[in-house]
Amino acid sequence: MKPLSSTSNAKLGLLSLGLLVALTGCKSNGSSAEDPLANVKRIDYSCQQNVARMDASLANTAQPAQYATMAKMLEQCWQGVPLSNYHPDAQLGMQLMASSFLYAIQAGDSEKALNVLTQFEANFNGADLYFADYTSFIDTATALLGMAQPSNLSNLNINADLRSELERQSYWLQH
Repeated sequence: MKPLSSTSNAKLGLLSLGLLVALTGCKSNGSSAEDPLANVKRIDYSCQQNVARMDASLANTAQPAQYATMAKMLEQCWQGVPLSNYHPDAQLGMQLMASSFLYAIQAGDSEKALNVLTQFEANFNGADLYFADYTSFIDTATALLGMAQPSNLSNLNINADLRSELERQSYWLQH
């Protein structure tokens, strides 16, 4: 057998490299071809639908205890889901947390509301939701929890009526 020339070695090397590249592009019938989101824990959609149905029935008869129940039910919808800005359910998670916060406020449970806001900020670092009037959820939550000084309310992106009410309340508490 005659030894391969350097040109033959180069051709063989390129052929081997070509086969290697071609084979790495192949997919087996195994689990590597599965959807990358298949193993990501998602928000329970049926839970969200149940809460939406209950919310519609609260329109006329809402009591603080019912709002507290709604806040707790919403929290169960995202419990155990590793929400972040990059999770496929991030937007829905943000909306559920914001709704839970607002229900806790309506129930008069500022401690629960603060816990939800803290979790929102930890999970969605730097992200915010905006209401229909383009005001900020985080700024509104901060104002509702009394975490902003009355003199700083003008720096927050909150609803004008809410700002006026908080300023009025602050004035009468001081005088």
